[in-house]
Amino acid sequence: MDFNEFDPLKQYNQDVHADVGDIEDPWKKMNLNRDSQVCPVVVDTTSESGFDDNFTESSSSRSTIRSDEFERSMEEIKGSTKMSFHRHSLTVRDQMAKKYMINFQDKFTTIKTYRIFCGTWNVNGQPASVDISPWLQYYGNDLPDIYALGFQELDLSKEAFLFNESARENEWLAKVAKALPEKGNYIKVKHVRLVGMMLIVCVKRELQSLISNIRVAQAATGILGLLGNKGGVSIRLDFQDTSFCFVNAHLAAHAQEYERRNQDYRDINYKTRFDDPSWDEPLKIANHDRIFWIGDFNYRLTGIEIDEVKTALQNEELLKLFHYDQLKNEMKSGKVFQGFEEPEITFIPTYKFNTGTDEWDSR
Repeated sequence: MDFNEFDPLKQYNQDVHADVGDIEDPWKKMNLNRDSQVCPVVVDTTSESGFDDNFTESSSSRSTIRSDEFERSMEEIKGSTKMSFHRHSLTVRDQMAKKYMINFQDKFTTIKTYRIFCGTWNVNGQPASVDISPWLQYYGNDLPDIYALGFQELDLSKEAFLFNESARENEWLAKVAKALPEKGNYIKVKHVRLVGMMLIVCVKRELQSLISNIRVAQAATGILGLLGNKGGVSIRLDFQDTSFCFVNAHLAAHAQEYERRNQDYRDINYKTRFDDPSWDEPLKIANHDRIFWIGDFNYRLTGIEIDEVKTALQNEELLKLFHYDQLKNEMKSGKVFQGFEEPEITFIPTYKFNTGTDEWDSR
């Protein structure tokens, strides 16, 4: 391809009065996944966690929810071999160059479609004894390319809280490894845990060479804003030349604490940093092309009586309940998740049931 036909810096010098603040990046798309609807494969294992942990980056690449409810969402995303930039390091001249390169991106960009499964489950401190293959294999032969799985309240023991040590970590890693579709030949890219929050990212083995620059981060927002009983864990990576960030969050509980949940969201964004000695400065969550938030966000239905909620659910009137959804209302007011898209909600509320039953909480 002849790149001489387009000189972005020359074009920049001809248009120095352009408004840099109005640049729109068509690659920027964010995704939000919270609670979702409910729903013996063996994978070769070489480690206690159940995964082959010898994931290597390609040398050619750029350097309280019901305990038995499963959450899931499948997203189709666009991966690419496009030119990649990190926003935090762009000068005005760089931004202008990027703007004009985006305008001509069809000349030097290859677009491919990939599928990502984002799932979240608050396991309420329970052992990894349930079969989760119906959850992870929900889409049958239409296999995801990437799995991003978030767990909350993985371990409620004092040891996990005080020393960040947990035997449940390997239990659940092994459970996930055995439940992933054998046909996909998945390997674990990375996992990260903070007290009871754990995030696992897996990918088809055939795509391993396309992934690079894998980093993890933790952000505690719990007691005194410091402890890890609440907060978020994150994994970032480059998939070809598209950057991804997955965030698994557990926000403040209790119906009246929605402002605290909003603050937890802001704190996770502020505290999360991905660092590398070769980078000019750490990357933030917002410095990625594709961002996925999953987890137990704890936003509730408020302003409506429980009997009215039950009646609406019996009549399959989910849309009626959205008016009382704290998260939707906070998003509409611009207080949290600005610019994010939430998949359509087609499932009943997953909180709160009597433990181990399908009966609504009677308290």
